[in-house]
Amino acid sequence: MRTMVAASFAIRQFREEDLPSVFELVYNTIDIAYNEVYPPEAIDYFKEYHSERIILEDAAAGYTLVAECGGQIVGTGTLLGVNVRRVFISPQHQHRGIGRSIAQRLEAEARRGRSTTIDLAASLVSLQFWESLGFTAVGEYFVPVKYGKKLRYYQMEKYLETADNL
Repeated sequence: MRTMVAASFAIRQFREEDLPSVFELVYNTIDIAYNEVYPPEAIDYFKEYHSERIILEDAAAGYTLVAECGGQIVGTGTLLGVNVRRVFISPQHQHRGIGRSIAQRLEAEARRGRSTTIDLAASLVSLQFWESLGFTAVGEYFVPVKYGKKLRYYQMEKYLETADNL
């Protein structure tokens, strides 16, 4: 019986030269993971929302992390103020703790900034993941996309325990 060992990964801050790899990761993940729950019009909306320009702007204004495994970027996540954005893990590397590690690092950064809550918009694909990390859905929303279709998502929040409020 062979035992499989999950490949290790490292998390570091985003560098501008990471943009092509992060962009490709986001688009590939959307194509693979979202096509069973969202119509093509919503997938197009997601892709526009996560353009190279917006990824770079968010990274410059916020705190963006990437996860590497075997020299390849397999995950990313951004904290902009108190808003968590663009947490994507390559489908081939999901369920290995990478997303959880990125989320924990983003929460730690928010705490360093003295934030007591953080929020995010969760897709149908990621809702259970965020709930497992202690986020609570505070509303269900719809964005109209082309041809009368809708993109459904959940606004979520999490109270952050800090040394000051323990």
